[in-house]
Amino acid sequence: MARRIKIKIPSKLLAFLAFFIFGYTIYLTTKTLARYQRLNQEIKKTEEEIAQLQEQNRQLKNLIIYFQSVSFKEKELRERLGYIKPGEKVIYFKEEANNEAISVEEKKETKKPNWQLWLEYLKINKS
Repeated sequence: MARRIKIKIPSKLLAFLAFFIFGYTIYLTTKTLARYQRLNQEIKKTEEEIAQLQEQNRQLKNLIIYFQSVSFKEKELRERLGYIKPGEKVIYFKEEANNEAISVEEKKETKKPNWQLWLEYLKINKS
């Protein structure tokens, strides 16, 4: 007959091992959850960047289509090169020089000596 060997482990040691295993399991679970949350945040941030880049890409494609259009080319020809279609007439407007004349007249009125301006300011002028 085979003998059974019974090893007696103190209950305090069993309690310590159970507590250690339980604590280590909680530590690993917490660490895994923290990593999971961090990865989810990175995924959300990356998805937002992707959406933003897709919108920017869409806008740039629309801009390319606009730059290739006939209306854009005609507009650029007219504005930059002064292109005129046959039969069209161009009318140019000049700004009036009245603004300069008014400012010159105002300057002429303020050509008083400095001492007179001070007297007028202090209201000592007798005239």
